[in-house]
Amino acid sequence: MSSPSINQATFSLEWQAKYIRRAASVADAIAQFAAGEGRSDPEGDVGITAGGCLFLSSYLGMIADEAEGNVSEFKGAAQ
Repeated sequence: MSSPSINQATFSLEWQAKYIRRAASVADAIAQFAAGEGRSDPEGDVGITAGGCLFLSSYLGMIADEAEGNVSEFKGAAQ
């Protein structure tokens, strides 16, 4: 088996960077929403914030799974 190409590694890192940036944007939006003041329905806002956090957790897990899969693939190919 041949070692991973520069193109494969570059694609993997670009994918991860793109999705990490998206996750950071979601985290920023959740933080801004949670910091809002003078809302009329704070209990409903808690549910929205919790849902956003659950989404973000799942999204970050997907990014981590992809990165771990790439590491395993690249290590296997490099041996």
